[in-house]
Amino acid sequence: MDMQQESTAKWLNEQGIVALPVEPDSKQCLLPGWQAFTIETAPVVNNGHNVGALLGTNSNDLVAVDIDWP
Repeated sequence: MDMQQESTAKWLNEQGIVALPVEPDSKQCLLPGWQAFTIETAPVVNNGHNVGALLGTNSNDLVAVDIDWP
């Protein structure tokens, strides 16, 4: 695993945020059933994948706001 990926995934988990493997150049998680993962059940982010964060109740009610403005 790339040190940047490893430290990012570890930091997210320490904050109570589920880190998930995401395909490079995509926002799609690679694993079926990813919506139900928890800190305890989420897999380790593998080498070659980006790191995504699961939002919602499984990640301490984390939300993201994406505001696009012309």
